[in-house]
Amino acid sequence: DGVDVQAGGERPEEWCTADSLTDFHVQYTVDRIASSPVTEDPYPHLYINNIFHPEVYLCMISSLPTSTKMYTPLFTKGERYSLQIMEDNVVGPAVANRPKGTSTKKDGKRSFEFIPQNNTDVNVPFWTKFAKLFGSDAIKLAFMHKMSRTLLLRTPDALKPKNTDQLHWNMALSRDVTGYSIGPHTDSYGKWVTVL
Repeated sequence: DGVDVQAGGERPEEWCTADSLTDFHVQYTVDRIASSPVTEDPYPHLYINNIFHPEVYLCMISSLPTSTKMYTPLFTKGERYSLQIMEDNVVGPAVANRPKGTSTKKDGKRSFEFIPQNNTDVNVPFWTKFAKLFGSDAIKLAFMHKMSRTLLLRTPDALKPKNTDQLHWNMALSRDVTGYSIGPHTDSYGKWVTVL
């Protein structure tokens, strides 16, 4: 939504490298978060048009895997797949090391295998850089400050470094196909802000 390809057509495929993403693009997203109003009904939330710069959108679209081959099936039934690109602040596209429909947790931690940099099905350098930049403290704090009224209900110290430093991103590319849907639900208590 909101990608406006200017006259001259789409950017060439070779534009979408890790070096194409810069601090300028991060600041653009921080500014979009900061300038977006919080909607209170039915619960506090943001709906942000064009959260990424158009150049980033074009790069993301051209860098999406074209099949579910590298995604991890999340359930035994239904067509929902995930490709982890950041887990507990560790960055880099990875596939869950587990059979379909079983837990990724092993000894309390999720088990993943990193995808090699030269993989031809996933643009690993691009998604690694994407996770580093858009999983940065700048983006995390922008969301937390925007949702501060709700977060402060959990604890008055929600925005103090002792708490913000302990929070981390889990970031994944999700692919829902063949009519998959999920009804109303609450997220786990450990999630402070969910971004879709």
